[in-house]
Amino acid sequence: MRTQQTNPSRNPLPMPGAERRFMLGLPPTRKGAPMPVAKLSREFYERFGDKLTDELVNCLNSIEGSYRAELRDLFEAHFGRFEDKLERRLVESKAELGVAKAELGIKIEQLRVELHSTKADMLKWSVGLWVPVTLAVIGLYFKR
Repeated sequence: MRTQQTNPSRNPLPMPGAERRFMLGLPPTRKGAPMPVAKLSREFYERFGDKLTDELVNCLNSIEGSYRAELRDLFEAHFGRFEDKLERRLVESKAELGVAKAELGIKIEQLRVELHSTKADMLKWSVGLWVPVTLAVIGLYFKR
């Protein structure tokens, strides 16, 4: 535990009711400043003394530490379940995508076969129609 200004006689704070912050001995937050646990005024220190106030701060720190550890454990458990669920859904999505890709490949191949047969049918009909027309034109030409 780290405190700011524990000795009231050496208090350089300009106001008599200025606050003191008791900081955790934990690593700093993302912004770089340690998190305050309790804010106690100088009057609180003067009225109850350093020993009792430090004991109160230690008690608050231990309670906060146990709550923090419990919260961390709960978070890790829930995050683990979330991660498992996410992984399972990702695998299912990949499997569904693979099935859809295979079905699409089959449909494309069916369309190619159908297009090829359609081309063959069109060629048959084209030849079947142009041959009689050509014979009729030739017949009319030689009939004169």
